[in-house]
Parts: sequence; structure tokens; C-alpha cells
Amino acid sequence: MAPIDNPVLPPGSTILVTGVNGFIASVVADVLLSHGYNVRGTVRDTAKHAWMASHFEHKHGAGRFELVHVANISAPGAFDAAMQDVTGVAHVAAIMNHDPDPNNVVPPSLEAINSVLESAAKTPSVKRFVLTSTGMTVRSVDSRDHVVLTQASWNETSVERAWKPPPYEPERGLEVYGAAKVATEKAMWKFVEERKPAFACNSVLPAFTFGRLLSPEHQGTPSSTQFVAALFKGDMQVLAHMTSLIKCFGYSDVDDVAYLHLAGLIHPDVQGQRLWAYDKSYHWNDLLAVFRKNFPDRQFVDDVAGVFRDPAENQPAQKSNEILRDFGRPGLAEMEDSIVKWIPQFI
Repeated sequence: MAPIDNPVLPPGSTILVTGVNGFIASVVADVLLSHGYNVRGTVRDTAKHAWMASHFEHKHGAGRFELVHVANISAPGAFDAAMQDVTGVAHVAAIMNHDPDPNNVVPPSLEAINSVLESAAKTPSVKRFVLTSTGMTVRSVDSRDHVVLTQASWNETSVERAWKPPPYEPERGLEVYGAAKVATEKAMWKFVEERKPAFACNSVLPAFTFGRLLSPEHQGTPSSTQFVAALFKGDMQVLAHMTSLIKCFGYSDVDDVAYLHLAGLIHPDVQGQRLWAYDKSYHWNDLLAVFRKNFPDRQFVDDVAGVFRDPAENQPAQKSNEILRDFGRPGLAEMEDSIVKWIPQFI
């Protein structure tokens, strides 16, 4: 019997999705609704994101989705009210201000994960908890050594770089983001080890994420989609900063990321796992090659200098492929297939 037919959480129950207006979180909510779950999504401004309620009501029916206001995800008890009667939590919300000072990012990120975990621990109905982590918890963006990545791999390089003494140059923002994500995910596993909550925890590790938008009109080019769109359109003003910092990256299709969240919430055999949402290593010129091959009538910018592919062997990706196939999906999407399918949203 496929796990979709034998879920840990009963269809019809309510899942809390934090930061539901975000690119990944919005697709997580859509996938959950598509599989019979109700979703309660937290946002800082319910009026601004009211379009989501209308969108989901039209697609999935009335009474399946609700927005709730959480002003400060780092505040103690911030999620207490939103947590009531939910069976699972997808904690997708994160501090994404690109601040290069780790003192302004890491402590509030730790406060946020501890706040939502404490709220979940006080809620008897919660049976599963999934944290949206990142591939940067495993590997720094400029690593070139050949290693085998495992469930025990951590990116201590970004942690060390993030906490170097000031001045806090703007370029450090990416390392600070990675350090905050490492601290956040480690805090969740420490909570599990020390507190032994009644719910099982998993994490999902997306890399450079692209894919479908719920509403291009309302979402624009959120998160990492902006860099693919900018490269496609030749907007080097947007790309200059990222291409100078990032020379290689993993690739994730947002639907794969969302389905791994679903697995972390309902798959009976997925407990205490870090779920990789990417496999191969790519660089900007790989994207440009995809564009030139599939859109031959368009002109694109010249190849970017200094790029490389990470030689690390991504062992845990095989488990993610197996899990996705349990849900009737082919496994982690190939970058070219995903890009060609979804780039028309931005043309």
C-alpha cells in the first residue's frame, strides 16, 4: 500500500504552514490541499495576502484554507493560537533580510524555531513537524572538495565565516543566511533529542528553487525565481551580485520541495530524516545552455566566468527519489525539464 493511502495524519485534518505567502510555502499549502488536508497559514499581513484565500477557495473549495496573523515569528508564544487543533506543522517561515551581521539574524532565527517548537509541544494534536531547511546547511557555495554528503553533513564553513569579526561587508549576507539555517536546523534536532516531543520531526533541504507560481500577478518573481528570470531576460543588474557570490548551485523544483514536505508530514516511514530536495550540481552557464537550446529565437547574455560544478556525491538524494516515487512522482526533476516547463510564467 502506498503511503499516500496510509498517511500518518488523517485527510481532513488541519496542517499549519508558517509564512504561507512565501514561494515554497504557498506551493506546500497547495499540495496539502490537493491531498485532502486543510491548511492554516500564518502571515504578517492578512489583508495583503487575502488573495490566497480566494485562490484556494476557488481551486479547493470553501472552508479548506484560512489565514492567521502572526506579527513576529521570534516572539515567545507567537504560534500558540495558530497551533490549536492542528495535526502537523510545516515551518517554512524564515528571516530573509540578507543582513550581513549575524547578530541580527542568527539569534532571532533561533528564537523563531524555539517558539514554534514550544507551541507544538504544548499542542497534543500535533503528530508531525517539518522544518524547511536548505542545502546551505550541508555545503558552502564555494566548496570544491570531493566528499560524500550524508545525513550527518553540516556546513561549518559558513558558520565560521558568518561569525568572523566586523566589518560586516554586504557579501557576508549569504554566509550569515547559511549560518542561521545551520543553527535553526541543529536547534530542532537538539529539541528532539532533549525534549523527546510526542511528534516526529523531519527537515527538507531545498537548493536553488524554481517552478510554478500560484499567481504570477500577486507573487511577481519571488525568492530564487528572480535570478532565473533575470538571467533569461538579460537583466545583469539583478544578476551581478549573485553571480559574483555563487558559482555553482544545486537545483530544486518547487513541487519536489512541496512533496517532500508532504512526505515529512504523512509518510509512515519518514521520521527523523533530512530530506534532500536536490541532486546534481549546476552553474549559471548550464542555465544559459538550457535557454539557448529551448528558446533559439531569443538572445541571451554571454557565459559567466569562473563557474564550476560541486564534485560532492549527494548520497541522500537517492532516498528522496524513492520517497517521491512513493507518491507517484518520477523523482527529483531534471533542471532542464523544470526550467522549460515553468519559465513561460516570466516571459
